[in-house]
Amino acid sequence: MAVLELDRRQVRAVQVARVTRRSPPQIFVTHTSISKTLLTRIESMIKKENVRLVIANQERSDLNLMEKIARAVGASDALFVVLTKNALRKRSTRDWILFEVGVAKAIWKNLTAKVTKQYTIFAWKDVKIKLPNDGPIKLLAEYRPLNTRSKRSIDAMLDEMQSIARNISLVRKL
Repeated sequence: MAVLELDRRQVRAVQVARVTRRSPPQIFVTHTSISKTLLTRIESMIKKENVRLVIANQERSDLNLMEKIARAVGASDALFVVLTKNALRKRSTRDWILFEVGVAKAIWKNLTAKVTKQYTIFAWKDVKIKLPNDGPIKLLAEYRPLNTRSKRSIDAMLDEMQSIARNISLVRKL
């Protein structure tokens, strides 16, 4: 996979667009490892909070995939990462997750002091998987536990996601 390098002008342009936009808040979700059923539940729940959920492969664009993801992440208020065994099955999937997290960190790290909103990466990891030592997914230090076979655990993750979306929506109204 080719590496997309964002120069300072591009990063700054995305930062300014984020601060000045009037569109509803949005959350980008890394989705390649999430089941369609769970993704539908996440999408439904986030929409209830008047927050747009961006799922890269669901939107058509003339941009190449890396640029499309960079713009979508850059315009988002948060990034949700859900790691399941499917995320680790293919190296390419792990690479895309790293790319999305890397873009978020690059764009959000130099926000000006005038920006009062918090842009954050939230991550959940299936408790049954072990991250490889060589994997880029180690970039995320804190994971909330997730047991994909437990309805209670999935519901807890969905509740957290909904709470985060609600808070983003409320902060945006200030």
